[in-house]
Amino acid sequence: MKKTVFETNLEAAEIIADQIKLRNISGIVVVDFIDMKEIEEKKTIIEELKKHFKNDKNKVSIYDFTELNLVQIARRRSGKSIFEYIFENCTSCNGKGVKVKLSYIETMIQNNIERLKVEQDVKNIYIEINDIYKNEIKSDILSFVKNIHGLDKNIYINYVHGIDTFKIEPLIFNSQIKNLHIYKVYPEEYID
Repeated sequence: MKKTVFETNLEAAEIIADQIKLRNISGIVVVDFIDMKEIEEKKTIIEELKKHFKNDKNKVSIYDFTELNLVQIARRRSGKSIFEYIFENCTSCNGKGVKVKLSYIETMIQNNIERLKVEQDVKNIYIEINDIYKNEIKSDILSFVKNIHGLDKNIYINYVHGIDTFKIEPLIFNSQIKNLHIYKVYPEEYID
């Protein structure tokens, strides 16, 4: 049993280091390893952590086990956090808040369209999107439709105030398409 706990902690040390680097986590990370009594085993775990952070471009400090068998890893961040890639200042509120970047929303919509294509091969897609993106989308509707991989589809976009980013729905019935015809976009008008 004791050997299994040590081996589990050794594997965990590698995975923890990899995840911290992959997610670009900074600050102080506290790790609660499975309790070990042997001082040599604890030293080996610390060495394993140090080994996996050796080539990290960020400054990392690893502190020995505390009395509660916790290990602290302090890591200074360099580069952007994941939030900086996804969010941007919101122009609707004069920069007092943030909104999800349109490029990120396009990727999420594209993923939904690809899933619908595999499941149902839908040709008509209805998208409700927060109206804070209306001007940005309308200023280059062709790029938006290309980015969501919708050039071979009929895309219907409704700009709705206050919804949480977007909703997507396949239009299967003719009655749906007829009722929503006013939202259809025509990117082909912009293709040379």
